[in-house]
Amino acid sequence: MAHPFGASNAIDFHTIARDDGTGNYPGSWDDASGTGNMNAAGSHADPVCYTRSGTADGNVYYSFNVTLKSAVPLTSNNSLYIVEPIDVDTGLVLGKGYALPNDAARTLTAEFTSATYARLVSYVDRGFLDVQWLVSPDNGVTWTNAGNTSDKVYVLNADPYGLSNGDVALNSSGNADPTAPVAPLLETVIDIGCRSAIGQTASVAILNAVWSAFAAPASGPPNVVDASNRTMSYWGAHSGPSATVNADFFTVAGLCKNDDGRCQSWAQLLVAVLAAQGIGARQVVITPKSYESLTYSQMMNAQTFDATALPAQGNAKPATSLANHAVVTLVGADAALAPFTIFDPSYGKKYAPAAGQTTFLGAEQAWETATAEDIVYSSADGLTVPYLKVPVTPAVVTGSWNPFSFTNIQGVSI
Repeated sequence: MAHPFGASNAIDFHTIARDDGTGNYPGSWDDASGTGNMNAAGSHADPVCYTRSGTADGNVYYSFNVTLKSAVPLTSNNSLYIVEPIDVDTGLVLGKGYALPNDAARTLTAEFTSATYARLVSYVDRGFLDVQWLVSPDNGVTWTNAGNTSDKVYVLNADPYGLSNGDVALNSSGNADPTAPVAPLLETVIDIGCRSAIGQTASVAILNAVWSAFAAPASGPPNVVDASNRTMSYWGAHSGPSATVNADFFTVAGLCKNDDGRCQSWAQLLVAVLAAQGIGARQVVITPKSYESLTYSQMMNAQTFDATALPAQGNAKPATSLANHAVVTLVGADAALAPFTIFDPSYGKKYAPAAGQTTFLGAEQAWETATAEDIVYSSADGLTVPYLKVPVTPAVVTGSWNPFSFTNIQGVSI
């Protein structure tokens, strides 16, 4: 027996993309062996994803289409096939599906509800949503056990950012954008958010819970894990300094596929995790500025900057010579959840302004102090300036010059 999941409201059911890049999960349970053993060859139980219910009763509403694969004979020409799912945890009948005797496919469609989900973010690992499926060939007189389904279920806080069709809206630069083409909901993207924020309903609580998954511990590297509980890394074996540069170093899809990526992919991952829960965020790129040398009175070109040797995601000693670095800020109405705060998911650090500040300047300076040691400069005629230590003080450079440019991916200063 097989069944694909759905929902009474189509936008509340979301297709999940496989992390390995091989397409989407069908969203079905298929007992190919007819034994109820989901580990048998050809059998599978896909993860499924819904937006939490906005109804007063707090239920999550599902629909199912069931195709009977085994030859369950009708007892008479006047009989109906009936499939009845029962919640193993509560014993409640969740719904019924009917098929006429001449239905060769024996496909039964019905809707059922589950009272096990309150109106909050949920992460239900396989083994929780257990449903026993009973089949009757004689309109409910006798019943045959058709096996149990056991599915991993994710319940999102809200429809993904800016959309009603259930996919995350990310533009080509990895920023949440309601007008952008949709991007698939990768399993790890929803796994991190739902597993971290389980039981939450308030956006600020969800933001804090999600960030806790990225945040660095008191000592050692931070440790984000994927949907298969594998540690993900920054500048690790796949994307490290000795690797040939590949486009998947810089995308959330590449990070989820390889469990390794550079700062742009980590920024996009945090943006995508928040967007999947209905929270808007953007990638911000930090680059060192060129400046007019006080020593040579000519423009010096910033080449790279040396990052402080901080432990990073899954990597205690990442690369420290960087041409730029990607971080994250919140956007739109969600900016009020963490005003003028910079999130650096690669290192699991966040930087907030001082009390009373109403710009990003304080957070920028905090990032510089914690992250950047110096900037490497050169000039067209070969002259060089010794490493410029940061944060820059008036004793080094006069005026209000700031050594780094903080801009979003469209080039707009934050």
